[in-house]
This record gives sequence, C-alpha cells and structure tokens, in this order.
Amino acid sequence: MSLPTSLMPARDALDRPLHAVRNGLLCMGLLQGLLALALVHSGLERDWQALGLLLILQPPLFMALTVTRWRDARLWAGGGVMAAVVGVMAGSMIWGLRHAPWEDSRVLVFLCTALSLWWFVALPWFQAFMAHGRWRVPYASLFVLA
Repeated sequence: MSLPTSLMPARDALDRPLHAVRNGLLCMGLLQGLLALALVHSGLERDWQALGLLLILQPPLFMALTVTRWRDARLWAGGGVMAAVVGVMAGSMIWGLRHAPWEDSRVLVFLCTALSLWWFVALPWFQAFMAHGRWRVPYASLFVLA
C-alpha cells in the first residue's frame, strides 16, 4: 500500500540532508588538501610533517566514513577521540624515530600496524554506535560493519 502523493514528503526535503553531507565532505576534502599542501611546503622537519599529515588525514576520514549529518555532537566527539589516538601514536613514532636503536623503517611498520588495528576495531564500533545511539551495540552490527 502506498501513500497518496499529498502525504509523501517532497523529494527535495529527502535530498537536503544528502546534499549537506556531500557538500560537507567536499569542503572537508578541499580543506585537507590545502592543509596538506601548506604542511609539505612549510619547511618543518619530516617527523613533524608526518605527524601533521596523519592528523590532517586520519580523523576527517574517520568522520567521513561515519557521517549521516554534520550537526551531531557524537560525530565530532569521535573525530576528537580519533585525533587524540592518532596524535599519541604518531607522537610515539616521532619519539621512536629519535630514540630507538633500530632503523627507521621498523618504527613506521609499528605505527602502520597499530593504526590498522585501531581502525579495524574503532571504525565499525563507532559506525554501530552512531546507528544505534548507545554505547553497547549488538555484535551482529559490529560483524556486518567490520
């Protein structure tokens, strides 16, 4: 049974949130590109450039894979947590590059492994959290999103 056309929401009203999300993603990508370009040409040491690039790219990507609407405090809190975790991981990478007795490539492998594991656990959980609106999410949701 379908609704009469007079009771159905206008197509424009349904598309408005999608346009807002898409426009936000485009603006975020443009801002990321400009910040990355400025950082690469900033003359900072490579260690600090790596930290900056991780902070410019990782948290917004985490948010972009989860966003359904921009005016959601949980989305921004998740981006903040992601920025903090990436900052700690990248900061330990910088410390490792300066103080570790082994070669630089091993420290980068450790960072990539740690970030990959973090994304594998955090992203599906955060997506399920955003969909269900509570901290405890069903395992089936996590399984499907992972």
